[in-house]
Amino acid sequence: MPQHISSTSWARTAFTSLTCTIVGPMKIDKKASSTVLLPSSNTTRKEQTASFTSNYLPALGIRQETIGAIEKAWEECLDILNEHFKVWPYFLGAAPTIADRGFMTMVWAHLARDPVPAFLMRTRAPLVSRWAERMVQTKWFDGGYPKAEPSLTNDTIPETLIPFLKYAFARIAQEQVSSVRAFNQMLDQKPELQSGDYLDDPSQPSARPACGKIEFELLGTVVERMAFVDSAFQFQTFSQALQTLSVEDKKRFVATMSEYGGEERFSLSLARPIQYHNYRGALSASQ
Repeated sequence: MPQHISSTSWARTAFTSLTCTIVGPMKIDKKASSTVLLPSSNTTRKEQTASFTSNYLPALGIRQETIGAIEKAWEECLDILNEHFKVWPYFLGAAPTIADRGFMTMVWAHLARDPVPAFLMRTRAPLVSRWAERMVQTKWFDGGYPKAEPSLTNDTIPETLIPFLKYAFARIAQEQVSSVRAFNQMLDQKPELQSGDYLDDPSQPSARPACGKIEFELLGTVVERMAFVDSAFQFQTFSQALQTLSVEDKKRFVATMSEYGGEERFSLSLARPIQYHNYRGALSASQ
């Protein structure tokens, strides 16, 4: 197998696929924020925040019986990316791209700064930790990769990234696939919804409205959690990027990603498109 699978269109679509699969638009849930900061004479703000976060975890599928599988899946991700960063300083080569920025949204905020996951990253996958530090520096060039060729960036998919693509489809995509199906089912159950209607409860506006409950398997463990509209919106972003490819490039990309485990994802479509107004999800006009 060659060191690179070359195609500008492929690489850009892979960026979008990675970014949409792993992270979505960063939004502030105003209801959640107000809950955390409510004054109380009996509890401190720290205690309120801890309580809110703990109570929110089951909605994300984090329970005692799922913690082991979730942590094992993250360790697997660290191992895969550490191998990739032995060769390249960034996801697609010698310079940062939207793929790096998308992944960084999760890693820096939640895993590279908190003491316990940060220690895990530094000791188990030091090159991933180094990448995270590199991403917040104004000088993005890293002299530790003298053979990295900047001109290849955005025109190739490094061979060392392929295990991560397989990982994303195997470990992460099921949550999104299930969420898209839950979103479509919600629309079937609410035929009265019209274009422009918000998808949250009007009495409790939320930046992250739910669209049902889902379950999927992660490393042999069944994960039950809420399905959120923003996951379907991320899928929409990916689908729209895919449509910008030529017929030949799209066919080639889908065939290759299907080899890595993405078949199910490419058979899906949203029943109705989604748009956001003032951080609230709403139905858009039919495509």
